[in-house]
Amino acid sequence: MNHQVFVQEAIDQYLNDYLIEQQFSQNTRDTYRYVLTAFSHFLQERKIQLVSEIDSKILQDYLKQLDDEGFQSSTKAHHYSTISSFFSFVCTNEREHLKNFVNPCFNVPRPKREKHLPESLTLEEVNQLLDIDLHTPFDYRNKAMLELLYATGMRVSEMVQLRLNDIDLENCVVLCFGKGKKERIIPLGEYCVFYLEQYLQVRPALAIKGSCDALFLNNHGEQITRKGFYKLLQGILKKQGITAHVSPHTLRHTFATHMLDGGANLRSIQELLGHSDLSTTRIYTHTTNQKLKEDYDTYHPRNHMS
Repeated sequence: MNHQVFVQEAIDQYLNDYLIEQQFSQNTRDTYRYVLTAFSHFLQERKIQLVSEIDSKILQDYLKQLDDEGFQSSTKAHHYSTISSFFSFVCTNEREHLKNFVNPCFNVPRPKREKHLPESLTLEEVNQLLDIDLHTPFDYRNKAMLELLYATGMRVSEMVQLRLNDIDLENCVVLCFGKGKKERIIPLGEYCVFYLEQYLQVRPALAIKGSCDALFLNNHGEQITRKGFYKLLQGILKKQGITAHVSPHTLRHTFATHMLDGGANLRSIQELLGHSDLSTTRIYTHTTNQKLKEDYDTYHPRNHMS
């Protein structure tokens, strides 16, 4: 860049260099790109091309526009966080060219997120969802995916990225890569291990391309996608006669809620979910004191087969 720092050039550098260097996932980069593109369009409508022309009033106007358009507080907070991260990057990397520039976020409070407990399924609804008739390799795959999500609370984006080497059924654990490529090891209950073993026995029938090491394969023998799983889930819900609104994220919330209802330590749930901040997990309830593995073995309703 020259001594004038152009908004679009700075955004491109942030998205294409910094986020990749920090090993953000493609999904995270896509959401950041969406937010910064929307912010860039807002600036273009006001004939603003230079970073130095942006002040706290501009940012306040942008947040007000989001409010006028009916965006939820959580969305506004996400936009604010993304833009704040972008400005921090610019101020650090273009310090010499922006000597008198003040990060606009310094004088604009972060929009408050509305705290509400996510919807979750009852244990009866979970059993109804997981009661899948097993006939084809796809049935075994679907059963294993749902059992895994409910057993671990992992995100769907984390599940579809799993490789064969990430699961250790002998030691009953799975290696999961969360946001920012952070690793965490999650214990697996007996139900989950049992149905993963059954799936692995029929997986060769799905591995029509042979070389793909993704744990869960689609009908083309390739790694299943989030969109693909969503479509499968909707089909399973209809087939199982479940009318409640269930998103791919619902099983994650259900996992946390059922662990908590059983008496599990909130910090244990935080580790299992891969939350970097306990306040994110605290949405479920207050804390108690127990160890991670002991909590899982004791409280997860599908840990032991009867």
